[in-house]
Amino acid sequence: KSLTVLVGPNASGKSNVLKALDFLKATMDYGPMILDFKDFIWAGKSDSACFQLLVKIDESIATYKLELKVKIQVSTKIAVEELVVNGINVISVQNGYGKVRDEDGKNPTIYKPTRPKVALKSASDYGNKPITSALSNFIQEWTFYDFEPAKIREVIDMKEALEGYKCSHKKPVQLTGDGSTLRAIMLYWLTKDKLRFKFINEALENSIHRGIEYLPDGGDDYLYLCEGCENPISLNFASDGTMRMLAYQVLLNHPHIPSLIAIEEPERNLHPAALKEIASVLERLSERTQVIITTHSSQLLDAFNPENLSSGKMGVLMLQNIPGKGTQIKNLEEIRKDREALDGWIADFGIGSAIFDSELLQDITESQSCQA
Repeated sequence: KSLTVLVGPNASGKSNVLKALDFLKATMDYGPMILDFKDFIWAGKSDSACFQLLVKIDESIATYKLELKVKIQVSTKIAVEELVVNGINVISVQNGYGKVRDEDGKNPTIYKPTRPKVALKSASDYGNKPITSALSNFIQEWTFYDFEPAKIREVIDMKEALEGYKCSHKKPVQLTGDGSTLRAIMLYWLTKDKLRFKFINEALENSIHRGIEYLPDGGDDYLYLCEGCENPISLNFASDGTMRMLAYQVLLNHPHIPSLIAIEEPERNLHPAALKEIASVLERLSERTQVIITTHSSQLLDAFNPENLSSGKMGVLMLQNIPGKGTQIKNLEEIRKDREALDGWIADFGIGSAIFDSELLQDITESQSCQA
């Protein structure tokens, strides 16, 4: 789905899903398994954990499998790594040894790295492997956002901000997961991309009835909130909710969007009246990239367009932590097939109301608990 929403109460496992994806990305970024997966996320009895991805790149279908050994107090190791592209076994590795071949099945090469690392990243650097390379880059671009207003408020270097480019790669400054580069991006757009800055300002004025202006004599602050008062307020003193709303608008309007965006509880610090705008931002983001969010807010779910659920653009996964079984996941799409009344409830009251007010989540929990 372009937009996937993970729903469930506290401790249901929503955050762990994002942590697992972040862990998979880390294996691409760092190679050796520097994290203890057992302590980090995995609480199951099994000493193995398995990632499986099914992706479509252009007209090609690829399946990727990464199985890990996850013993307590022992470094996580790669047990199995497999990549199949259009029926061709491109990567086939077990316990650090195996074969890698081109996507046409030719040029098989023995794979035996000197240190533990995933083959997906290194194998994409040579031979005829365009899909392998695209998949590796796709995972490496995943970005996990949890905006921290304190980080956004940190004083920045004006000269560096206005330069706006990384010298080595000539890429626009990216919005970091904590939002710490937000003001640098805003100052760069103010001077080099005024139209983009204008879009941000108009979006803020429409959602929170406040805009942003630049005061060059403002010391280290530079950016100020316009509230219709005689004296503008430094962005440093803006509320946490305003900071987060600004961060979402910058993310939406950034010219370079990550291949996958994951956001932990986007409703945090926001007034209920702002949730409609946040839902709209997330829906528009999902038109440009894949978006995954976690929430336990019925109001945020109600703010999404239910037609996106019916059309298949949006998916809702309900999570419950069942004693003795761990996190269990139910797809709302499958449940709707067995409960015709849900469609009417969603149409009349919203997705969140259908899940929480209809006691659907409670019914599923009780059913799974009985099965356990």
